[in-house]
Formats: sequence, C-alpha cells, structure tokens
Amino acid sequence: MRGPFPTIAALLGILTAVWPAQGQVLPKHVQSVAFVSAVEPVADTTPYRANPVLAGLGAILGGALGFIAGGMSGAALVGEDCGGEWCGLEAAFTGALVGEVLGIGLGAHLGNGWRGSALPALAASGGVLGAALILGGLGGLTEGSAPFVPILQIAGAVIAETQVARARARR
Repeated sequence: MRGPFPTIAALLGILTAVWPAQGQVLPKHVQSVAFVSAVEPVADTTPYRANPVLAGLGAILGGALGFIAGGMSGAALVGEDCGGEWCGLEAAFTGALVGEVLGIGLGAHLGNGWRGSALPALAASGGVLGAALILGGLGGLTEGSAPFVPILQIAGAVIAETQVARARARR
C-alpha cells in the first residue's frame, strides 16, 4: 500500500496545470498602466455598504455569549462565601444582563466589520434594557412582553451601528 500521498500529489499537479493562475493577473485598472508606483497605492473607491444582516447575526451571537460569560462571571464573583444555596443567583443574573448588553453592542460592531462605532450600539442596547427594567419596576412590563426586550436591544444596536457606519462612509 503506497498511501494517499501519490494520489493527492497527482490531483494537485492536474489542478495546477489546468486551473488558471489568478494571482498573477493584474487588476483591470492596472493593466493599462505601464508602471505602477509602489509609493502610491491605488485607493479603494468602492463605497462601503453597511450590512445590517451581519451586524444582526453578530449581535445575536455576541448577546448569547455575553449572557453566558456575564452570568458565569457574576456567579464567580460571589464565590462560595455566601451562606445559601441560591445566594449567587442574583449576582449571576446581574452579570448576565451586563454581559448581554456588552455582547450585543460589540457583536453588532464586529458583525458590521468594525466600520461604525461600538459606543452608540452599546448605548442603544443598554438603553433598551434600562427602559425595560424601569418599566418592569413600575409594573408596565408583563411576562408576555419580556421576550421582546432582547429583540429590541438587537434592533437598536444594529440600527445605531449601521447608521454610524453609513455616516462615516459619506465623509
């Protein structure tokens, strides 16, 4: 038995011979120029388009990871010094909420390719959570409306992130 190496080498040899070498072809805007200066690179003139879908996916993933990491951090801060079985639960929930706000804002910023600003996305996510906590304390937030809080947090963070990115692209 010779092993898979000769087969893989033969396939790579065939692909190298048949596949066009794209890496050695000059871009169309440079092909007409006889000399390209290394001092003056060609500027990318394509306008940036904010991508709310990727920003939303980043916010969802970041919020979930932030919720878990924040909850674990909050529970770890209390440690085993407290006396009851449920004594670290309040700290875990507080950490989870802080982690969710940070994760949604930073996830939207990362999903948008770091183009906007994380601060407005964090402010939008934290503002929605703050308003929900105030409404909950006043009795205005019911159990049926509580699942809409993270949805509104994600929507606010994505809108804030993409609007800042669009404003920066216009400059």
